[in-house]
Amino acid sequence: MNNPSGTYTDLSFLTAFSGGDTGFVKEMVVMFVQKMPVDLPQLKLLAENSEWAEVKSLAHKLKSSVNFMGIPGMKEKLQKLEDDTQAENIYPEQLLADINGVINICNKAVEELKAQFEIA
Repeated sequence: MNNPSGTYTDLSFLTAFSGGDTGFVKEMVVMFVQKMPVDLPQLKLLAENSEWAEVKSLAHKLKSSVNFMGIPGMKEKLQKLEDDTQAENIYPEQLLADINGVINICNKAVEELKAQFEIA
């Protein structure tokens, strides 16, 4: 949580991108809230199974989602995961620790958005 407002998300980019279309913003938030609880455990499972190409691919896919939701530093963390899965020497323990950090923050962002948008 690095936002000055003390929150896990900052929807100003998404709001500007949508031209202030609150329906579109909510639609994107709902998709994020529904998709993250599926994608995050998958990311961890892929890493636990040393499926590095798949970890890289999923981390890449998640970057745009976290960017739209304005989760501070998360795009960079996912880029690091992408880069680390292509390194000459892969350190699975470090990758799993990094993934756990991503999961922790993204889960908090999901809960925050659920409360903010009254999503069950």
